[in-house]
Amino acid sequence: MKNYRAVAGFTLIELLVTVAIIGTLTAIAIPSYFNSVKKTNRVEAKTFMLEAVQSLQRCYTAYGRYNHASCDIYNKLSDVVGLDTASKYYAVTIGPDGNLPPTSNYKMTATAKKNGPQDKDKGCQTLFINQAGQKSPEECW
Repeated sequence: MKNYRAVAGFTLIELLVTVAIIGTLTAIAIPSYFNSVKKTNRVEAKTFMLEAVQSLQRCYTAYGRYNHASCDIYNKLSDVVGLDTASKYYAVTIGPDGNLPPTSNYKMTATAKKNGPQDKDKGCQTLFINQAGQKSPEECW
């Protein structure tokens, strides 16, 4: 009589349990990973915006206005397209804030590029900052 118990291997139940565990872990990990990627991409845009704000403040200190001809950053950002290459996922533009002249104020806007990962970042597709350091939406900063 042969002993069939000596054969080593996985049963179908063991294999199904393993697949179920891997599926559950994947269902939890993938959305968390994509949220981390969105936050990282947002930080890239915010970092660029804050560096631009510092450059604009240096221009204002040196020339008494934000849109001086020597202020290269204002000229690049106020272009119709804005600095599309400033961030892989955001297009950054600048313009006057309200009806005041651009010599004394500005509003910088970073808008998520279409069909990119940030386009699905609920509530944070557009980031704003002005000359007073006011940022919105607050939950994205």
